[in-house]
Amino acid sequence: IVWSLAPLMFFLSHNITLVYVGMLIEGLVKGGSNLTWLLGVMYFSPQQHVPRYMKVHLFLCGVRGVIAPFLGVALVSIVGTKALFMIIFLLMFFSSIYMLILGLKKRKENLDYDDQHTAAATSST
Repeated sequence: IVWSLAPLMFFLSHNITLVYVGMLIEGLVKGGSNLTWLLGVMYFSPQQHVPRYMKVHLFLCGVRGVIAPFLGVALVSIVGTKALFMIIFLLMFFSSIYMLILGLKKRKENLDYDDQHTAAATSST
């Protein structure tokens, strides 16, 4: 969610100061977002399917890397730079909220699974 503030700063900027603030935010959170990008696949996929999920994840990131620059250039000419930064902010913000909800749901499922297995192990002894 914090990373989504960078394009918001670019949208709000009227001078270079907010651009610097946006780049500072992006730089501070980039390491954590890279870890989330790598570990998220392992967190959400069943353990036996991690390699398969990682292959699909990397393939789709490659597709995005091929398409996104051209799409970005086309969108700048259609909506303008400022509006594109707002679109980027909204996409990042709402996808972050969605991932947070999915992560909390997955965590609850994991806790419920652990509780069931702990209770089963305790009752069998």
